[in-house]
Amino acid sequence: MDVMVQEAAQAGDDTVVLRPTMIYGYGGSEQLPMMLRASLRDGVSRYLGRGLNRYGNVYLDDLADAYLLALQHAPAGSVYNLATDECDFRRIAEAIAKLFGFGGAVSATEEEFAQALGPLPVAGLGSNSRVDSTRARTELGWAPQGPPLLDELVHGSYRRIWGPKGITVTPGQPTA
Repeated sequence: MDVMVQEAAQAGDDTVVLRPTMIYGYGGSEQLPMMLRASLRDGVSRYLGRGLNRYGNVYLDDLADAYLLALQHAPAGSVYNLATDECDFRRIAEAIAKLFGFGGAVSATEEEFAQALGPLPVAGLGSNSRVDSTRARTELGWAPQGPPLLDELVHGSYRRIWGPKGITVTPGQPTA
């Protein structure tokens, strides 16, 4: 897809490629709700293996700012990676455990992780997704201001949306 966008720029179209890493904020994301739902369902927050795999992340409002800056300043055909920070999945799982009041996060084998979250997340959440956003910061003047991922998980929108609401989670019991 990136190649097609860059080819369109060579043909005279004003196109830009923006590559955000894990997007978070406002209680949503692609990866986080999957982990949150499984944790609520099972009463345990898991990470794969040692949990040292690192993912870049970007707060939703900061991503919107990058899109606006790209519309205003990016040369056609430009490519920008977008991440404000990165975090390993063990720390993310620990933050989810803290959010739900679990004793902590636990390591899972690939088989256990796939059983809890499905086979595709094993490949995605078990790998690294590290990017360098220097180009977006220098060329576009992108200056992310959003809260750090772990703060947002434990104290921000995820607490308001996903956090305990007088419900006791018992491992092995349905949450709905």
